[in-house]
Amino acid sequence: MPAPPAPRAIGPYTLEAELGRGGMGVVYAARGPAGAAVALKLLLPGACGPGDVARFTREARVLATLRHPNLVACLGVGDYVGSPYLAMERVDGGTLRELLAARGRLPPDEAVALALQVARGLAALHGAGLVHRDVKPENVLVTAGGVAKLSDLGLVTGLDFSRLTATRELLGTPSYMAPEQACGEPTSP
Repeated sequence: MPAPPAPRAIGPYTLEAELGRGGMGVVYAARGPAGAAVALKLLLPGACGPGDVARFTREARVLATLRHPNLVACLGVGDYVGSPYLAMERVDGGTLRELLAARGRLPPDEAVALALQVARGLAALHGAGLVHRDVKPENVLVTAGGVAKLSDLGLVTGLDFSRLTATRELLGTPSYMAPEQACGEPTSP
């Protein structure tokens, strides 16, 4: 059996494995300078426009300013060869989508407990004057102990943000959008 490839580093983080990949970026399991487990989100070079980079930067800024048990915590930000990255707490479970696929319908008490935790995370965002705009099972991480954490704040908006989407430009997942978002109108809590 061949030896695994040597780990690569991004800033002070040592990469361990790829956790996921999308059209604009990749998320890695990594270790921080003190050995702490982190998830490192890196925008792919050349895959993003200026608006994408601005949304990514906004996500990092929002995560860095908010601390709540039902929001993924930001641990650091940086730039790697011209591509921004965001280091976040690594959640030891999976997404709500993965949980539902593996287990099917959850018992009512467990479903209610997870829904309440998502609602608390949203309330923390709303209390800070922010709207998530992309709440879906893939953006809810669930720890092995059953704690739900909202992630992927790339489409978050609020009163203090300049508009990073053009009028009538739709960003998000259509089947999870609020009606006003689907119509290209401003969103609210």
